[in-house]
Amino acid sequence: MFKSTKHTIVFISILLSSFSCSKIQPDLKTAESIFISNPDSAQAILDKINVKNLNPASRAKHALLQLKVYSQFTIFPQNDSLIRIATSYFDQNSPADAGFSWLYKSIFERNYGYKEEQAESLLKAEEFAKKSDDHRLKANIYCEKADIYDEQKNNDMTLKLRQEGLQEYVLAKDTYNISLTALMIGLYYLNINPSPKDSTQKYLSQALELAKIIKDTILISTTYKVIGNTYFITKDYHTALKYYLLSPTTNTETYDYNKWTNIAWCYYELGHLDSAKLYCSKIKFPHNTQSYLFYQIDQFYYNILKHISKDEGNIGKAFYYAEKEAEIKDSISKINLRNSFAGLEKKYNYDKLRIKNTKLELQYKQRGIIILFVILTLSLLIIMFIFKNYQNNKDQLHIQQQLNDQKRKLLEKVIENNELLQRQNRIQQILLQNVENFKTQTFKASLISGKRNAPEDIKSIKDEIIIYADTSYNNISRRLSEQFPRLTERDIFICCMLLNEFDTGMIATILEVKTESINIHRSRLRKKLSIKNETNLIDYLKTF
Repeated sequence: MFKSTKHTIVFISILLSSFSCSKIQPDLKTAESIFISNPDSAQAILDKINVKNLNPASRAKHALLQLKVYSQFTIFPQNDSLIRIATSYFDQNSPADAGFSWLYKSIFERNYGYKEEQAESLLKAEEFAKKSDDHRLKANIYCEKADIYDEQKNNDMTLKLRQEGLQEYVLAKDTYNISLTALMIGLYYLNINPSPKDSTQKYLSQALELAKIIKDTILISTTYKVIGNTYFITKDYHTALKYYLLSPTTNTETYDYNKWTNIAWCYYELGHLDSAKLYCSKIKFPHNTQSYLFYQIDQFYYNILKHISKDEGNIGKAFYYAEKEAEIKDSISKINLRNSFAGLEKKYNYDKLRIKNTKLELQYKQRGIIILFVILTLSLLIIMFIFKNYQNNKDQLHIQQQLNDQKRKLLEKVIENNELLQRQNRIQQILLQNVENFKTQTFKASLISGKRNAPEDIKSIKDEIIIYADTSYNNISRRLSEQFPRLTERDIFICCMLLNEFDTGMIATILEVKTESINIHRSRLRKKLSIKNETNLIDYLKTF
């Protein structure tokens, strides 16, 4: 009777222990269900959980969910503690969780430059993904593999894997990543064959349609600009300009400034220098940050102004902007060098972290061995100590070899980048010569015809002139109309041009009238606005 009762108690204890170890807390399930649609709320739930009180299953799920939330914010932890918890727990019994765990391990190793370890972890993630029905996991793995082949310049495999990833995102009904992957495929087709081919337009159109559905302004803006780039590359500047103008503003400096520089380049290539300068003026200095992207935008900005100044015959300004462009290029080179050394330092720190983790694991095992086998002799401890020192020296030598290899690769990359910059400079010189020839032919044609017509490019941006004045002067066109009902649409347009610093001759050309007519019109404007003789019309408008 006693033995039977004892066995029953032991059996029940084992069941309870097994149940408590495998049960996942409800709040973790809630966080898992919302981490994609609402990562902020999921993070708030995870922050409230006391990890120390979790059973092994819940602790592993908490670690994996934390990694998933980080991925939604496109950030990753500085150490691999969460990844180690997840990969050490999840196995064949939960292939989807195991697959994501090894996927994040692969991404972590990629960030530290461990290519071999990255590939091995990605293969493990792929093995688990094949045994699961999680389409998002499969899609992420395909895209990660595509990035590896892209670095190896294997265009066929890169494109194939991205297309497979796109199909998996479609099955997962992940609209955002469908749009983003379609955009990446469109970009890839564009890089392989720089012309607006059917394949390029097909994927870019798909990306744009889905981006509009989810109302992601940054994705919409980026897609419009990429579509514009397809036409800019083929010198169809009118069509490129149309798509650049359709790109919405995002209130994010990097995206919006990139849009203004694209539009300015189009207007410059079309010979509309005033419009190009107008959009360049939208870029404000200094920027909030001096990142790599801002330096690239600044380089294009000064390059445009340099060409505009040269075309206008202002050699002094052209030389000034050329110097600024050279400073930006130097800053970009410094950033590349700094990032290279930062990458080496990051990789070196990760090496130290791995060695530290290995030491901790060995120490833990040693303590267990000491507890179980107290009769170990001093000689055995000495041998283990020597072995550890030998292993550490070997690891340090391996680290040094890897650092040397990385430094050599970085130097090769710098040489490659310099060659690329030289090729880009030669292409720019050719483009500049083509533009000069076009301007010369246009000027000769105007002398032969003897006609004085308003430039079509200025007519086409009438609305933009008014909008720019409204933006700079607090909706001045509406306020003028409300306070002075006698003002005509033509009066308000002239006021906006004056505020935008159009001189009398340019205004006369735009309106196709004589200069004397503009002077008369300005006098009438003063009367309608009840401006005193000693007050300047433009100063009045600026302070209105």
